[in-house]
Amino acid sequence: MSNVLVADRKPSGFLVFDNADNIRKELTKYVLKDFAVEKIDKAAKLTEEQKEFLNTRRSYITLTLFRLNSNLRKANVIYIKTTTDYEQRRKFQNTAIGNCDDLIDTLQNVVQTVANFDGFKVNLNKYTSSALIIDKEINLIKDWQKSDNKIAKRLFGNKMH
Repeated sequence: MSNVLVADRKPSGFLVFDNADNIRKELTKYVLKDFAVEKIDKAAKLTEEQKEFLNTRRSYITLTLFRLNSNLRKANVIYIKTTTDYEQRRKFQNTAIGNCDDLIDTLQNVVQTVANFDGFKVNLNKYTSSALIIDKEINLIKDWQKSDNKIAKRLFGNKMH
């Protein structure tokens, strides 16, 4: 039992993985429901070009989610013993942050593009909740990096960069 109040505890390193799993679940649900695209005109139908646009973005998001989880796992299996270990782990963490940015950019692209589909709109509440958990992931990864910086400083002193 810890003597530190729950509110004062630092997040566990595994929150990065828990939140990444939440992103995967949220976005999978979101993209499977055609990105929360809603008809505002009952007679409106998506064109083949519009369907292809959504399918392309769906595939890209699915691939990016896979890459995000892969980069997090690759970073997590590296135990920092040398500066090379530190740099390699940082590279995977930074790439995971880039994956998060790609997800946000793709979602924004869908929202902006669907706004131009005649008779359709996007449920912005769904988009906003997805964007918030992705932003949370970026912050969790940055906190992980700060923790790694402390480890590196203790192990290597001022020999880092």
